[in-house]
Amino acid sequence: MSRLRVPASFDCWLGELLREDRVQEAEEALTLLVENPRLADGQLRLLLENTLHYCKNYEELETIERFRDSLFPVFMSHADEMMQDHRLGWEAEIASYISYEEEYNEKYQYSHKYAWRAAYRNEQPDPCEYASEEKYLRVREERKRRHKWFCNMGEPYGLNPDQFSDEDAFFEALRQARIKASADAAVERDEKKKGAQLLRDGIGIEIYEYCRVLLPNSIEAYCYLTDGLSLAIGDQVVVPAGEDNREVNGVVASVEKHTRITAPYPVEKTKKVLRKASEVNNTMGD
Repeated sequence: MSRLRVPASFDCWLGELLREDRVQEAEEALTLLVENPRLADGQLRLLLENTLHYCKNYEELETIERFRDSLFPVFMSHADEMMQDHRLGWEAEIASYISYEEEYNEKYQYSHKYAWRAAYRNEQPDPCEYASEEKYLRVREERKRRHKWFCNMGEPYGLNPDQFSDEDAFFEALRQARIKASADAAVERDEKKKGAQLLRDGIGIEIYEYCRVLLPNSIEAYCYLTDGLSLAIGDQVVVPAGEDNREVNGVVASVEKHTRITAPYPVEKTKKVLRKASEVNNTMGD
């Protein structure tokens, strides 16, 4: 019996039928061919491989899926032992191609194995950056909680992290607050510079004399108004300290003149030096 002559373009024709979704026609044509007793085993294997390669067009994956689901079973139903030995290899080749298209073809970013992404389209974070819905949802939950660590720092710029649903909203509010704080600080610096200039120019502006006083057991100097006393660095003075305004001896560390704008502490809230310390009681802490 002479071997069947298979048209050279038969594999391409089958592939085009699958590409056009004419699956039934392709399956019927292949069935007629493989049931012909004149078709040699080598011809069947070559036709399978050529058709498989034609379906891997690296443009889409529907054609190869139709090949896998319709023509491949027909081929393997008439396969000899050698072809059966190659079955797993062909199945792996098909799966690998499908996986490649799903991963790198933008056409499938929201379909096939990534169909779950469609539920989160246009949301943040971008679902296309994640391979599985499980990991994506875990990251979303982490981002909802991540900004809460600010609670340990109090309420930065008056913002309470617990009042925001996720970190995006919180950090946007924090960014705006920082911008405002920076702008306010710039305005304050400008005002202080203007006040200092007015002070240097002697233009009619109220001047307040401050002194910084070192108190016993303290490394920090506290601000007081001199209240008209003539003080110099090193002078011993008596000042009110604490909530009960108990009298405490201290040493003047500096004497400065300020306007309300440049004052190191609000004028209305600044305590006043009571008097210079007496010659008898001139030891700090006595």
